[in-house]
Amino acid sequence: MTAAADRTAMPSRLASWRAWWRDGWSRLRQNPLSVLGLAVVAVVVAAGLLAPLLAPYGPFELVGTRLLSPRAAHLFGTDHLGRDVFSGVLYGARASLEVGFLSVAISATLGIFIGSISGFYGGWLDDGLMRMTEVFQVMPRFFLALVIVAVFGADIWGTIFVIGILSWAEIARLLRAEFLTLRERPFVMAARAYGASDAAIIFREILPNALTAVVVAACLQVPSAILLEASLSFIGAGDPDAMSWGRMLNGAQQYMRQAWWTSAFPGLAISLTALGLALLADGINDFLNPRLRQKS
Repeated sequence: MTAAADRTAMPSRLASWRAWWRDGWSRLRQNPLSVLGLAVVAVVVAAGLLAPLLAPYGPFELVGTRLLSPRAAHLFGTDHLGRDVFSGVLYGARASLEVGFLSVAISATLGIFIGSISGFYGGWLDDGLMRMTEVFQVMPRFFLALVIVAVFGADIWGTIFVIGILSWAEIARLLRAEFLTLRERPFVMAARAYGASDAAIIFREILPNALTAVVVAACLQVPSAILLEASLSFIGAGDPDAMSWGRMLNGAQQYMRQAWWTSAFPGLAISLTALGLALLADGINDFLNPRLRQKS
């Protein structure tokens, strides 16, 4: 009987998932700016993943005369060392997106853990964790990241770790607020009455209902992480072995008037990526927000 019931329930679960995706996608499509953001992010991600196939040259390969203006052979021109700017922008997308998404994954993990514990248990534990969170919120992230990178060395994984460690506080406070509003709801009280453990209540009952705000906040943190990495690379504190948009801007500082393309295209890539992610975050809120689903 149990196996037969599972086989019967499987199509209904699949149907509900399909309906959930259709409903969310139709809501996202109603916002043209979110669709535009999704398209921009998709193009940037594809460019980064397919950089070895799309780039005509390697990111550090010296391919010709220095400071050539854009032309058929070099779509974005060449930089002060004779490297192809178009290839650099493509490979820079890989490093910038890697830093953005992986650092936010670290910050989201820390924020979810600390925010969940703080909001669920409250009391002295909540007070202590929130004081620590406030310390991380008021610290100047750029200067602290610069100091840490200067002390321990500049490499791509160190940059990811530093940005992730410095960015979790906002997610923690947001999730704590969600937990405070959800922990006394009837479905949580019912789980307590049935003898569910604290871990089960946190991760099975409350957290799935609070993740919408976290996902949106994490999406908004990705462009901030990309901009922070670009800022560090711009002043020479980035990984010297990785091509990134910030590093390209660092090399173009002295040639902005003489060769505008060396700074314009990496700067445009950063701006479009940050804008696309910000627009997409609004669409993800429409996609995931259960309150919006109830109103439709």
